[in-house]
Amino acid sequence: MRLTAALAVLLLAPPVEAARIGGHIVHPTKPGATAGLPVRLLGVDREGKTVARETTSDAEGRFAFEDVGAGAVYLVMADYDGIRFPGGREVIQPGEANASREVVFHVYERTADPSALTVRSQRFFVERGDAGTYRVTQTLTAHNPSNEVVRVPEGAAAALHASLFARHGPVETRFGGLPEGARVKGDDLELRGPFFPGDDELIVAYEVDVGDRDLHETLRFPSGAEEIEFWVHDQGVDIDAGPLHPARASRTEDGFYQRFLGFDLAPGTEIPFSLVARPHPGPGALWPQVALAVVLSLALAYAVGAPITRAGPAGETLEESTAGGEKRALFGALHDLEHDFETGKLSQTDHDRLREELRSDALRSLARLEPELESGAKPLVCGCGHVAQLDDRFCAACGTAL
Repeated sequence: MRLTAALAVLLLAPPVEAARIGGHIVHPTKPGATAGLPVRLLGVDREGKTVARETTSDAEGRFAFEDVGAGAVYLVMADYDGIRFPGGREVIQPGEANASREVVFHVYERTADPSALTVRSQRFFVERGDAGTYRVTQTLTAHNPSNEVVRVPEGAAAALHASLFARHGPVETRFGGLPEGARVKGDDLELRGPFFPGDDELIVAYEVDVGDRDLHETLRFPSGAEEIEFWVHDQGVDIDAGPLHPARASRTEDGFYQRFLGFDLAPGTEIPFSLVARPHPGPGALWPQVALAVVLSLALAYAVGAPITRAGPAGETLEESTAGGEKRALFGALHDLEHDFETGKLSQTDHDRLREELRSDALRSLARLEPELESGAKPLVCGCGHVAQLDDRFCAACGTAL
């Protein structure tokens, strides 16, 4: 009774600033079907108070809500053939007294045939949660190419499926429970609709309890997917995403995310996925790698950095030559490599492999510089800026005689 009385006071209280939200409901094949439809207006103001209003469309499918309060966000919906169709979302800012908004949206016939549906994409955001858990936010985008709303009745096979991580907790949307037509059955999320024409997106989130173990999963995609994407928060874990392709890492406000992509997954495809925490190296275990990195850096600086002070013609130094640019790149890459290893972004195996590749690059660079270092010759630099070879008589860039 108290809640009813409070809502009555809220709905009947005259707004300080009044606006209007009107609109038109359209049916693509049956114009007369939009007459007399229940239309609902839901709103939330800046203080979190809710507003609920109802009206009925006229013979042409038009409707209007007069004297709605400013400083709120509103959503318009209409019921047709047992399905609630979302209309437009309108924002009326504070001070917009006498503002007027027009919303136009469609209603469609329904069908129980899901054969035209496809999964446009599935995305997984995986982050470390509280002790012994991972937080998974999962997005499925379904595509309905028809001009009908697909709604499969209870008792019939689901229209689409989404595989969930094992040992998952309660599965919810950002607003709480699951929407109409969605049901969790084991590690499978069954979807029966409604699926409106075009793209329809569902976002769910849940916790995965791994205890003191690493995360090992085999995710199955019963409905396939045109695109699949994993975003994994880089928090000191080694990631195995099976056949998925590593993509460029992305930075967000929360840090770095490693990304993995897959395309054109056939129905029933299985993807192995695992996250294994990297052991944090203690000071004693880290010292040999740090010492080796310091020695390598000093050796590279001594061997390649010595010619930096030897100026060439027109003030050009060897560091500004092509080989000198390679030297700077090698120094930067070496610094980044050791930094990534020390901060846990690289495993010992990857660190050793990349370090050997950098050492090979350094040796190749030194080999290219060796004739100049032994002879003491200075590089020839043309007026156009091109660094010539020692035996060049003309500039390869502009043709000027050297």
